Amino acid sequence: MPDDEAPESAAPRCLPIPPEFIELKKFRAVTLDRKLGYFGNQRFVIVGYSDRAQEIFWKDGQSSGFGLGHWQFFMDTLTPAAAAQGIDLGDIGRPGTHVIVLDRQEKAVYATCRNCAESYLAACYGTPPPARACMCAPTQNHDGPTADAGA
Repeated sequence: MPDDEAPESAAPRCLPIPPEFIELKKFRAVTLDRKLGYFGNQRFVIVGYSDRAQEIFWKDGQSSGFGLGHWQFFMDTLTPAAAAQGIDLGDIGRPGTHVIVLDRQEKAVYATCRNCAESYLAACYGTPPPARACMCAPTQNHDGPTADAGA
């Protein structure tokens, strides 16, 4: 590879999209990232709903944050479109089984399980998967998932 094509150190490796990723063809990730509160420049962004915070969280392999006030767009636009394909992104007070993965370079939008998204992002950056659960993951106690357990 010529030097002028060498990837930046923070740029993810281009790995094939896993079969567990379901493309939401109705959407293109052109401005969707901004509508969800992500203003970074990484190629892949995971976006999910946190029932505890009643807000959406994002992570891009280098940083993470939340889309303050962007949950309404997520709930009104993405959630119903995903539900039409049998994908559960969650609802007010209830976490979903899936998260969104934006591929900003290819302008594609995918839905997949949280662990699948986290593992893929870690593999792209050559890092181990996170030791802690995603902020948008359901909280657990000895009785199972709850909306209010944990800090």
